[in-house]
Amino acid sequence: MRSSAASAAILLSFTMTILSLSSVVHGKELKARAEKSDARELEISRHKRFLYRAIDEIGNSLSFIKEDIKGLDKQIDAIELFEPAQREDALRSFEDWFQNYADWLSGKSAEFEKDLERYYTEDSPGTEWADRYVEMQEIYEELGRQLAVILKSYSKKRETLEAEILRKRALLARIGEDEEEENKDRKGNNRKDRDRGKEEKEKKEKKKRSKKDEHDDAVRRAQLEQEIRSFGDILNHYEVLIEKGKGMGDWISLKANDCGPLNDVAHAIAGPRLSTMERSYEKIIGAYERDISAIRRKREAIDRKRDRIKTIGTLRTLDRMDELSAHYEQMKSRYEHHAAWLKVQIGAYRAELTEIWNLK
Repeated sequence: MRSSAASAAILLSFTMTILSLSSVVHGKELKARAEKSDARELEISRHKRFLYRAIDEIGNSLSFIKEDIKGLDKQIDAIELFEPAQREDALRSFEDWFQNYADWLSGKSAEFEKDLERYYTEDSPGTEWADRYVEMQEIYEELGRQLAVILKSYSKKRETLEAEILRKRALLARIGEDEEEENKDRKGNNRKDRDRGKEEKEKKEKKKRSKKDEHDDAVRRAQLEQEIRSFGDILNHYEVLIEKGKGMGDWISLKANDCGPLNDVAHAIAGPRLSTMERSYEKIIGAYERDISAIRRKREAIDRKRDRIKTIGTLRTLDRMDELSAHYEQMKSRYEHHAAWLKVQIGAYRAELTEIWNLK
């Protein structure tokens, strides 16, 4: 009897031990699963944050470009009937470039938005978005090259106009020299007339320039002066477009340079390895800090350029100078907005770094 009771006690103890061990193992499994689930949730959250930032950045650029397109549309609509065709042609070629840029940005924004949507509709969304920044850098660089070609054509037209203005000013000066010489002759003949009488007057009449020639010179002089003013207005127009193009070239270059560090971040968080993410976050923070420094220098350069804007000239020249002043103000405001956005991103990536350090 005692033997049976002892055996039962031993069996019960053994069973409890097995159950206890099973419970410990099961608990560890649950904990491991929970940790794995938490890690996956953290990874997905990190992916979402990155995509939200990408969409926000593209949205800012797109709003700026649409503003530029709207401004170009207004300038084209304001062109008067008898203005030279070069002005409208130049504006439309510039607008085409902006429209291509806007269309591309819209397409990229839609792709990133679709990527983000998958994280809310699919259990295992892919990370194709991690490869986008290589292509984006290539497109930014191509847009920069296209813009450079446009600006080069504007520079050639500007040089042609400058040479033509110089030629017309030389013709105008020659007419003035001829008139001055004839005036001297006329004064000399008047003195001779008083001394030599009627005979000299008759000689003077023979040498005197015909009224028709005088009229033709006056018409030619007025025509040259008008052409010089007109060419000067077109020259100022190209100067403004070239300056706007340079501003956009700087903006495109800024965006292209950021694609490399952003590509590193995208691949690091898609990995993910904490050490790789840490390095990529530090790299993008450094890139954004350099952007802020570059933006500060550009804003200072804009202020210097604004101080040099002329406030005299024809009405159309003043209109062009107003356009240039508005462009500088717009670019300065745009840079200020972007610098503020970059500071927010630096803060966000520093928070990401803190999260990684806490996980180590």
